[in-house]
Amino acid sequence: MKSPPNSPASLSEMNSTGRVANKFPTSVCRGGGVRGGSGRLWDDMSVDLLVAIFSRVGVEDLIACVPYVCSAWRNAAREPLCWQSLDFRNWNVISYRVGCQRDAAVDFADLLDFAISRGNKFIVSIYLPQFANQIDLNYVANW
Repeated sequence: MKSPPNSPASLSEMNSTGRVANKFPTSVCRGGGVRGGSGRLWDDMSVDLLVAIFSRVGVEDLIACVPYVCSAWRNAAREPLCWQSLDFRNWNVISYRVGCQRDAAVDFADLLDFAISRGNKFIVSIYLPQFANQIDLNYVANW
């Protein structure tokens, strides 16, 4: 039976282990960068473009994923404009992705402090989890 044109099997191939292999492999460059299928380095993207992209990802990705891709992404993620919107409402997902292991209120307070210090005076919106209390609200208001 043939796969439909947009199915994963038509876009990829099975490798010898039975896993789907990407037809557009990445390769590691001499300087340690990662090359996409077009041959350009991902870390060659302009800082302005990276900041525009990272300002649209969740706070958990800004903390737990983006800084670990490459130094260019780590530096771009430090820009305050990436931290304009801080949404902590889905705390269970955030705490899992970031690797929180203490009391939710303590971990949240630490992450809130970190995110606010990164966003500095560029923060436009902050959404708190349901368990946030008056202390958290006062902290945000007085920052």
